[in-house]
Amino acid sequence: VMPPDEKDNAANHQTGGGQEDNIRDHTMKSVPQGPQTSRWVVNPDGNRKIMFWDTMTFTCLLFTAVVTPFEVGFIVDDTVNFLFVVNRMVDAVFLGDMALQFCLMYKDPLHPGRYIADHGMIVQNYLRGWFLIDVVSCFPFDLISMVAGSEEVK
Repeated sequence: VMPPDEKDNAANHQTGGGQEDNIRDHTMKSVPQGPQTSRWVVNPDGNRKIMFWDTMTFTCLLFTAVVTPFEVGFIVDDTVNFLFVVNRMVDAVFLGDMALQFCLMYKDPLHPGRYIADHGMIVQNYLRGWFLIDVVSCFPFDLISMVAGSEEVK
């Protein structure tokens, strides 16, 4: 006896299925299994490493939200100092988070409780969604202005 989901998939494969059925073929329950899952795909559901990573990125986001306005308003120093190094480390965390987003399964909008596990669909979803915002927010404007303002560039 097949569970209801497997019966649906078997019926859709027999009838040809539509676009929704094609998406269903690339979804998984909370634990990925099967040939369509790349070894680079990460399931966020209950993953302790992802929980730690989320905490770290949230901490970096709080740091950025508090320190950047202070930096812009009161600090005019264009030298490499402790704050400059910390900002580069925060940038590295955000760049790492961007890389992770290319591999992180996302919830299937058509089937609550399921995740999209197809790597190509994950990449497309990120590129169509938050990617441009993430690139612009990670761009080191202060580093560029520091290089552009140096005596070597003039």
